[in-house]
Amino acid sequence: GEPVIVAVTLNMDLKKVVDVESFKRDVAADVIFALGPDVRNVKVLALRAGSIVVDLEITPTRAGSGPDLHQQLMEQSRDPHSLLMKGKYTSKTTALAPLGSKTEAEKECVRAPEESGGAGELRGEGGG
Repeated sequence: GEPVIVAVTLNMDLKKVVDVESFKRDVAADVIFALGPDVRNVKVLALRAGSIVVDLEITPTRAGSGPDLHQQLMEQSRDPHSLLMKGKYTSKTTALAPLGSKTEAEKECVRAPEESGGAGELRGEGGG
């Protein structure tokens, strides 16, 4: 399916994140855990200050299901007992917003240095 781009705001201070690559992997893992088998891949596109805004690219397993994943995340962000709100970092979610495209997500971002090996990108059980 077509990826959906989402900005997740976490009530945290970006300056206090010691290991950025580990943080990105953990946030991606939290989202995969929350959405389950409907997710093929979650990639952290960027981290921005303002609490911490994490721009995510979420690739669904089925074509056309990207908006459904966004809706699931929105619903989970409002439910304190949801899987999203039980995540290591996503438990600190204060806002969630759709972003139109990767380029929109990459505007004015504090990007972590890219390392080979796909750090910050995780694949779900939905395939690959």
